[in-house]
Amino acid sequence: MLAMRADKKKNAEMVYLQTLAQRTPEYRERARIRSTEVWAKSKQMTAAARSLKDHLERRVFEGGE
Repeated sequence: MLAMRADKKKNAEMVYLQTLAQRTPEYRERARIRSTEVWAKSKQMTAAARSLKDHLERRVFEGGE
């Protein structure tokens, strides 16, 4: 891979072909779906962490549930 990247002509060809592939409607739809999944998971994890933090703070500062 490093040798191909070092060759300016081959590198330009690879970047061009990759850009073409990423401009297709199918690729963009898959990327949109994946992005939506990642953001949903991130929000879910943030909510879970917030819930755990709230639970721990209640136990520490209020002495119970």
